[in-house]
Amino acid sequence: MTRVVRLFWTTIILLFISNIKADAQAIPQSRVGVQYYKGFILKHSPDIGHLITYHPDGVEVFYEKHLSGTEDWHAAYGYPWVGHSLSYFSLGNEVLGDILAASTYMSFPFWQNKGIQIRGEIGTGLGFATRPYDPETNNQNTILGSRFSVQMRGAINTQWQINPNWQARLNVGITHFSNGAIRLPNKGINLVSANIGLQKTIQYTEKPSPPTSSAHEKEWQYSFLLQLGRSQAQPMGRAVKPFITFQSYAGWRANAKSSWLIGGDYFINWAIKESLEQSFFLRGQTKPDFKRIGLTLGHELHLGDLSLLTQVGYYVYEKLPQKDILYQRYGLRYQWYQNISINMFLKTHAAKAEALEWGLGIRI
Repeated sequence: MTRVVRLFWTTIILLFISNIKADAQAIPQSRVGVQYYKGFILKHSPDIGHLITYHPDGVEVFYEKHLSGTEDWHAAYGYPWVGHSLSYFSLGNEVLGDILAASTYMSFPFWQNKGIQIRGEIGTGLGFATRPYDPETNNQNTILGSRFSVQMRGAINTQWQINPNWQARLNVGITHFSNGAIRLPNKGINLVSANIGLQKTIQYTEKPSPPTSSAHEKEWQYSFLLQLGRSQAQPMGRAVKPFITFQSYAGWRANAKSSWLIGGDYFINWAIKESLEQSFFLRGQTKPDFKRIGLTLGHELHLGDLSLLTQVGYYVYEKLPQKDILYQRYGLRYQWYQNISINMFLKTHAAKAEALEWGLGIRI
């Protein structure tokens, strides 16, 4: 019996030991559970094929709280659950090691009938790799270049009601880890898995009265963002340099859930400048401009003070030797104070991450 399987069954036993009974007049408010992962590493690059030698497995314990109507957006999304989890993944060989992760996610209902629910999950968190790349002791690990990475997760979740307290669950999902090119190498890892688990309701509450819905006017809003971060110049072993991104976009608030975005980005990345200056192929030549300008289209999904942003950009100005035409940005925006927000974005070119951005924004 592997370590992961032992952890899974130990948690199941602890759940059975606890004794909590349901009130027939109440609705679930919080629950705890455990699930077992089994899957495969997606070969998104030919450079990582030799590292995939095992079907990874893992175990996760989680706590979930029901958003039952204290704010108007809860009803708009069908009263979702918010979860917090701790996970352990065994990648199956000495090169890749294991990953520990802590994440927060939200679970939205898609369909429900006679004790069966189908839900969608999306979340983010932090990962810790036990065997990251090291030029002397682990130079084969081109997937995980640093101990810490950003986790992104998504899943389709089916739940069966066993009795008022207990539910079984079956998930199919994908979990991604990447450090956003803060340290190279950074191929990143995508774990595709099927998960089976058990959860137990530990707290109940009376269903609150639904709040009065607040109207959202269909209007244009304008945002200005300043994003900062650090990335490593290519190839591996070069210096880690700062970057700065200026972004402005207009958003059309279509309804309580969605805004459609159009805007522009101005990128200044000194790691790219370092790579150009040290390039063997550009010796004796005038170095191209390392700054870039892009136009973007995107969508913002509103979850109260929190928003999920997805954007697709097109470079209208780029002079680099290896040109990328399109880029993508995936972000979180938290309304911190009045019109001021805290933002985090992951910028990629398809499956290749370029930068992990942190910053502030103002909306008018």
